[in-house]
Amino acid sequence: MEEIFFTDPSGAIAKARLFIEDVIKKVWENEQLDNFSYYSLNEKINFLYDQEYMPTNIYQSFDIVRRAGNKASHDASYNDIKKAYTVHKEMYNIAVWYYEIYTSEELALPIYEVPTVPVINTGLIDEAIEKKLAEMLAAQQINNSATQIVQNVKEPASSIEMPNTEHQLELLNGSYLEREVSRLRISAAEAVENAQSFSNFKNYLHIKRPIQGKIENILEKRQQDKTSNLILLCGSVGDGKSHLLAYLNRERKDLIANYKIYNDATESFSPNKTALETLEEILKNFSDQHFDETNEKVIIAINLGVLHNFINHDHQTYTYTKLKAFIENSGLFTSKILTDCTEGAFDLISFADYQMFEITPTGTESSYLSTLIEKICAKTDENPFYMAYLKDLEENRKSILHENYQFLSDEFVQQQIVKIAIQAMIQFKVSLSSRHFLNFIADLIIPNEFDINEQPNEYERLAQSLPNILFNSKGRSQLLDLIGQLNPIHYRNHDVDELLVSLNTLTDWKGLLEERVHEDCAKHWLMPFTGDSEIIKDSFELFVENLISILYLTDALFAKNIQNPTYERYVEYVYAFNKKEMKHIKEFYKNLKLAIFSWKGSPINDYIYLERLENEQATAQKLKLNAKTDHLEEVPGVKLQSFKPFITVKYVDEFGNEAELLDIDFALYQLLDKVAKGYRPNKKDEEDATTFMEFLEKIMLFGEKSKELLVDFIAENIKYRLKIDEFDGYVFEKVE
Repeated sequence: MEEIFFTDPSGAIAKARLFIEDVIKKVWENEQLDNFSYYSLNEKINFLYDQEYMPTNIYQSFDIVRRAGNKASHDASYNDIKKAYTVHKEMYNIAVWYYEIYTSEELALPIYEVPTVPVINTGLIDEAIEKKLAEMLAAQQINNSATQIVQNVKEPASSIEMPNTEHQLELLNGSYLEREVSRLRISAAEAVENAQSFSNFKNYLHIKRPIQGKIENILEKRQQDKTSNLILLCGSVGDGKSHLLAYLNRERKDLIANYKIYNDATESFSPNKTALETLEEILKNFSDQHFDETNEKVIIAINLGVLHNFINHDHQTYTYTKLKAFIENSGLFTSKILTDCTEGAFDLISFADYQMFEITPTGTESSYLSTLIEKICAKTDENPFYMAYLKDLEENRKSILHENYQFLSDEFVQQQIVKIAIQAMIQFKVSLSSRHFLNFIADLIIPNEFDINEQPNEYERLAQSLPNILFNSKGRSQLLDLIGQLNPIHYRNHDVDELLVSLNTLTDWKGLLEERVHEDCAKHWLMPFTGDSEIIKDSFELFVENLISILYLTDALFAKNIQNPTYERYVEYVYAFNKKEMKHIKEFYKNLKLAIFSWKGSPINDYIYLERLENEQATAQKLKLNAKTDHLEEVPGVKLQSFKPFITVKYVDEFGNEAELLDIDFALYQLLDKVAKGYRPNKKDEEDATTFMEFLEKIMLFGEKSKELLVDFIAENIKYRLKIDEFDGYVFEKVE
């Protein structure tokens, strides 16, 4: 093979196929398998893999060589030296595997070496051949560790100038783009928030959110005020408090010039002090003892738990009744939706009810997350990521990293990634900080254990592609783990079934791909698997799963049709409860009543069994569910950013004296929806839904079992009513 590698790449690839045929024959002999000479090469490879004679990576190596060999044998124009390099490396992998498994020798194996160009005696070689060889070598030099698909970008007329940054842009493993994207990771220095530091990099990524406007408005109103002022920025870890303080310190010094800023209220002045002692020291001028004699101005970023502990702590030196009264009156620690509150010398800004996304009449979106991705992919000279991308292309650094970046630059792809991130937040009740989202984007662009100097084969490239990373990266991060559970391959509907039928019946996969996939990178990832009628099982599964993922990310109609309808209905109800839309609220309560009665079981309308049906006889009580909406607060606007991302229902007893409330998240809604449709909950369901079980037992107390009971002889289908008459006597009568 190596003798003709540079002069006849097609012939070299064809010889590689003969090589693997010989290897398969040797394996057959060594394993003493039955004579299956009538098997095709593809069938033999599949058999050995299914019987676990070879691992997956070797199975894939055989398949790569087989498919390339088939093409080279049947297409005389197939003269791809880049593919010849790929095949050569896979042959090495196969040879090493065979040596280690089927020989008893223990020699040190040489490391893989790329075929080298032979020394050419120009006096002995035809001029035309020499010219052709030179062309091939030039092509090889350009594409040796790169893909050719990265295209349709702004080609630089001259050397690319990088935008001004805090430090000189440096290569990371040979890639400017990898270096810039790596700055998005949580582990990067830029991820550390400091109220006194706001780099150019952070400034580029900064996006003004509504909460920033709230803070600036308060500061502007307080600017001329000479009296004391305490501004509490309340929230949780990673919600952007420190980032916002750093921004104000850099861009709006005029507003905070007179303020002392504490980025972390628990950061101790002394190693001997507790968090509460530290906070007490910071706030001593706002204590009852000093409140009337200070004009100090302070801004504190503080987590809700710390603040709650502080105001309820039994302080020894100072007391804080005024501050405590302000916080309690604000409703910060209630179910009330709170964005800000001002009273006297105190201001409070709550990050807790500001969501990372918005909810609208048509679903969810996130202007903030969408803008973040847009900034990363923007084709402008101010964008350090894009300039790094162009710099790499200028210097012929092209890899799966650059393909992923190009794929992410598509507007609809960005939209889908944001949507599925939001879905993960809602379905699994997780909070997503800015830094975690940026780390997530870095994970999507940079494959795990990425090395730009290594050229992946088609299996590896597909595994390293953004769609596969998005849905198949278990263990890499919490968000990717959760999104993996939302893989569209799990949702069976007409569109998916139709696609699977087409793939199982059609031989022209290439035509199907051309028709359905229009994004260049996506085509490049999938095309290698379309040219063989004898597609191996592993390749088929890999192709199908990634095709569905790619269509979900690029095809608007397919994406719409493949959505989880239960999730979409839940989002609609969340919006309705936040907007107090009675039509949808009534509909929800109706379905919830059905689920409640179905959970315990119901012999007749408005009666519910008192215990789980275990025997042929059971008792039931009449239960009237009085639904209420007076606990709901209508959120203003059409597009909601400050809202409760769950549904809160309320029932009262017949006299309105007792009330029970229940927060319904997606997991509980999904279970109750199934129950309402006939599903019978099991023990595990009861264990998973402990909050609902407690709620159910409480509203069961609203029933009328003290006045009336229904005895159901289930086997005989006979029911009797036991009740108290007007003379306090008992009446036992058959229910017709």
